[in-house]
Amino acid sequence: MARTEPLGARAEWRRYWPLPLVAALGLSSSGLATHAIGPLMVPLAQEFGWSRAQISAGLTVCSIGSVLFLSLMGMLVDRWGSRRVGLAGVLLMPAAFALLGTATGGFTNWLVLWCGMAFGALWVSGTTWTPAVASRFDAGRGMAVALTVSGGALSLVIFPPLVTALMQSFGWRQACFLTAAIVAPILFLLVYFFFRDARNDPGSNPTERAEAAALSGGIGLAEGLRMRAFYALLLAGGAFTFSLVGTMVHIVPMMISLGDTPVTAAWIASLAGFASLAGRLATGALLDRFPGYLVGAVAYFLPIAACLLLLTGGAHLPVQIAAAIIFGLTMGAELDVVTYLATRYFGMRHIGTMLGTVMSATSAGLATGPLVAGMIFDRFASYAPFMMITIGLMLVSGAALLSLRRTPMFAADH
Repeated sequence: MARTEPLGARAEWRRYWPLPLVAALGLSSSGLATHAIGPLMVPLAQEFGWSRAQISAGLTVCSIGSVLFLSLMGMLVDRWGSRRVGLAGVLLMPAAFALLGTATGGFTNWLVLWCGMAFGALWVSGTTWTPAVASRFDAGRGMAVALTVSGGALSLVIFPPLVTALMQSFGWRQACFLTAAIVAPILFLLVYFFFRDARNDPGSNPTERAEAAALSGGIGLAEGLRMRAFYALLLAGGAFTFSLVGTMVHIVPMMISLGDTPVTAAWIASLAGFASLAGRLATGALLDRFPGYLVGAVAYFLPIAACLLLLTGGAHLPVQIAAAIIFGLTMGAELDVVTYLATRYFGMRHIGTMLGTVMSATSAGLATGPLVAGMIFDRFASYAPFMMITIGLMLVSGAALLSLRRTPMFAADH
């Protein structure tokens, strides 16, 4: 088969623009585990007498599931294709959320229900959606991946108000069922009609098939697991997520500990949220124009400045705002950078497996960072020690990315 000249970024977007949009919506369904549970906390506590920690234990189950099984899910993506996995996922995840409405009040029952959520979440993680997007985009891959992973922020926009509105009208149990009944058919239809993985479902158009083949190169699995880049991304992603997610989960109590009122602290946190979305898109644009390892290293070094600001002048509101915006800008970059660099260093041949393995490290950071930050505050009545840990880990993660240097170029496997 003759090689086809790669499309430019504009041509890629003209031809495939629905793909990252649908991928972002598909990824947003993973927010049923993180953002849809918030509105349910008060009624669950009132009905069952549970603490917030007991209710939140389900998220720990999800994180553990991701750490243990994302690599296996990546293998499934490589074998079946993103489209098939995504179609199953947008049904499984809402169904698991609906089952939360059957909770009996027993804590063991609650954890079992969250095992179902953990299973559903595996099918709609970034490991499912980003390989398909990367298989269609080359010149514009950075922005396409950034738009895809912004689905995580999109879930924060969609699910809390949706679940709250349904809960106020029908009660929390019915809200679980109705949310699933709304989300599942919409996402299933969008994925069915507009989401196609070029590697496993390239379609019948000869031009598209040739373009898919031109992007299908990559290393073997055994070779990838021996590459220095694999361990650099594993270290960078895990250290970064541990530090920054730990900080962002605690940003409101952190600002309160620095002297802010709860209202002011929440306002500062919202600024970080807006900065996160801006940072995500800006990082995608930069990845398409500059070396990925360099963009990633700069993004991973940024939180050091925010930590130093809080450690030296954290009592001042302008300093707190500046630090929160820096944290937010960087928070928008972590998944973009790891995903983009994984596709560049490993190619598309086994990207599901490689990306799933790398993302298991970020899931481990997600599971442990907030916990450690809370334990440190309980011990020292201050977040300053965690800020110093963050500085050290950001230096490590940024240096790991700087060590990558030039990315390889892959030929098509034909």
